[in-house]
Amino acid sequence: MPRTEKFDELARILEGLRRLPELNEMKPGVFYVKRRAFLHFHESATARHADVRNGTDWGEPIELPLGRVSTTASTKFLREVRTRLDATINA
Repeated sequence: MPRTEKFDELARILEGLRRLPELNEMKPGVFYVKRRAFLHFHESATARHADVRNGTDWGEPIELPLGRVSTTASTKFLREVRTRLDATINA
């Protein structure tokens, strides 16, 4: 998970996630659906990705660029999260 100051780089994404009424942010950057872990972030010196559930299992990690995430990348990420969220809710 990114350090707290790194959350500024994910501001658009976090804002979009927080607007989804099905998600509960249990701690910064960690989201649950009902009582089940749904999404969290990982970051190293060379890469960043999100683990996002897809139905009953974890889907493939979603890669995110290091640094501030663009509007285009944020929109694409949130679209994929919405698809996976629907699959998870309906599983």
